[in-house]
Amino acid sequence: MVLKGGCSGIGLAVAKTLLALGATVYVADISSQNSDELNSEENCHVTLGCDVTNREDCKSFLTSIPGRLDGLVNSAGVSGWEGKIGTDAMYQRTMDVNVTGTWNMATEAMQRMVNQENIEAPGTIPGSVRSVGQGSIVNVGSGASLRGVSGLAAYTASKHAVLGLTRAWARDFPKMRVNMVAPGATDTPLAEATVAGAPKDDPNMVVGKAQIASIPKGRMAFATDIADAIIFLLSDWSSFITGQCLPIYTHHSTLLMDHNIVTGKVAIVTGAASGIGKALATDLVAKGWRVACCDLQKEAGTAVASELGDNAVFYQLDVCDYDAQARVFSQVWHRWGRLDALLANAGHSDRGSIYIFDHRGKDEIPPKPALKSVKACYESFLYGVQLAIHFMRRNVVPGGQIIATSTIASVHPHQTFPEYCGAKAAKENIAMNAVLPGIVVTGAVPEASINATKPEHITPIETVVSAYNLCLEDSKLNGQLIECSGNKTIVLPVPEMANGVTTKRACTVWEPLFEAKHHEKSGLPDAIP
Repeated sequence: MVLKGGCSGIGLAVAKTLLALGATVYVADISSQNSDELNSEENCHVTLGCDVTNREDCKSFLTSIPGRLDGLVNSAGVSGWEGKIGTDAMYQRTMDVNVTGTWNMATEAMQRMVNQENIEAPGTIPGSVRSVGQGSIVNVGSGASLRGVSGLAAYTASKHAVLGLTRAWARDFPKMRVNMVAPGATDTPLAEATVAGAPKDDPNMVVGKAQIASIPKGRMAFATDIADAIIFLLSDWSSFITGQCLPIYTHHSTLLMDHNIVTGKVAIVTGAASGIGKALATDLVAKGWRVACCDLQKEAGTAVASELGDNAVFYQLDVCDYDAQARVFSQVWHRWGRLDALLANAGHSDRGSIYIFDHRGKDEIPPKPALKSVKACYESFLYGVQLAIHFMRRNVVPGGQIIATSTIASVHPHQTFPEYCGAKAAKENIAMNAVLPGIVVTGAVPEASINATKPEHITPIETVVSAYNLCLEDSKLNGQLIECSGNKTIVLPVPEMANGVTTKRACTVWEPLFEAKHHEKSGLPDAIP
């Protein structure tokens, strides 16, 4: 077996595993790191100073190997933090090692393998055949072979190229097997050096507790994890596999399927053209989020998104229209490949009122109540919740935050707006967080109301934004009402059940009804049958 780049990282792990299995291993590397350890092994032969970017070095190395060449592993590679636009020198070096190096070693090996015997052996099942073929080549790609990685454009391009070479060679040489592994985050010196070169505050490159926690296994891959997969592809156990890319990381398959996935967080903010919504969108973009700014006001919304830059996109949206919301959620998903937060801020207070008496006689039948506030504040919120949950469950790591802008009117009735109060209070029984602002200076509040309020009783928009940040930063905060009053954010205590177990039982015995209506269990932990 031949290993290109076998003195460190994944290549070293492959070499050690092959030696443990009894193979004779020839290692080529430009570095002398770990070479003494490998040379001490009886069946290991190390050639140092082999530059894979030099065709003659590759040819000379392979010519020195006697007998049959059963396998080649192309694991040599370079990577380094590039930023948005890397240097020409870094681009050329990355392409030379990752692409030209793979080309040089593989094409020299294939010229030799193509003249070797196509070995076939009986399989474990009577009558079956396990084909060793003329040899097996395994190229080491990356998760970047399947998606774009911010700050690593040249590296991403080089690993896409390796995937293309793998698939083309598999077609050109059907009696050989040519495959590629695509490791995700792996604990190797190369990965450590790449992260070390990135800005400390860059959200795409910080490998910390939060990123590790997002991996279902709870850790980065070890080099041995990748080596095991490579050994499988080298062996005759994979005799019917060629031209394939084997991803090696525990993220959900949507990461591999969706080529538009981004590494920064994504939020949908409704009512984003002005007031609280605009402040929320501005705050999120400043923190590195990508934000879909949604509002019915096209001109104002377009201006906000333009002002916020490339990480903000405006979608004209009537939140009362479920189909329109569904289209926007789908467009956001296809643009960015993830959804981390819904900030349901859009709202409306009706022009009509059940208290209007002066415009009609006492015997006149009152007009139909104006209930747009119910649609805009409550029904539209339910639409958004259903859609947000649908897409958040499809995230690489399922989950997200749903936060509603409610109002103090939801717990402290405003005598002249019962429809608005009822619509806002309807959110309380939804197991998500609601922010309840007091009087905030926005276009929705009449100037006369502002003038009638003492300055110390006005709630700054910054207070509302801080309440949202409290929800976004504390994943354990759930089902809470957060009052924004003046400069304070107050998490309101959950009301006690007045009659204890009797009251609770009245709230939790509806599972049989749910099953009868929907023919499935609710899955809610408190839905006691």
